[in-house]
Amino acid sequence: MIGLATESADREELSILYNYRGVCFYRLSDYTKAQWDLFESLRFADEIDNDRRRARARINLGLVQQEVGLLEEAAGHYREALKLARKIGDDRTELSCYLNIGYIYIELKRWTDSRNAIEKGIKLAGKLGEEREALRGELNLGVTLLRRQAIPGKPSKFQGCDREIGKPRIY
Repeated sequence: MIGLATESADREELSILYNYRGVCFYRLSDYTKAQWDLFESLRFADEIDNDRRRARARINLGLVQQEVGLLEEAAGHYREALKLARKIGDDRTELSCYLNIGYIYIELKRWTDSRNAIEKGIKLAGKLGEEREALRGELNLGVTLLRRQAIPGKPSKFQGCDREIGKPRIY
């Protein structure tokens, strides 16, 4: 489908198509194909100089990198998407970036960075009326505090409670 459209389709549409297909591969746990498609989405976004499409591709690349354990790379994609979202005034993308970066920083044990990003996300969620995202941020903030206070080698009564909290948002 995409191969046939390459010659005649609008570059923005190709960026969108590759982004969506990359998300589908991500959901199917085919991270190699997901990454390839998302880089293609980013390439087309660069060709047309579209920051919104760049931001979406970057967020989703962050998700893929996060899933395969490349946390620093994931954080880098989220930070780039955040810059783009701020530049174009896309508050919803900015919100997702803050919460996704905050979650990555939890995994990297960067407690202060995690807390700062998540608090910014919670504030923005409140401004936008995004109660679900505000709750996700509050839960991740709690996870940050719990993990920061964990004592190595000593079981915590909270152990395992954070496994499903903070799943990243897909665009």
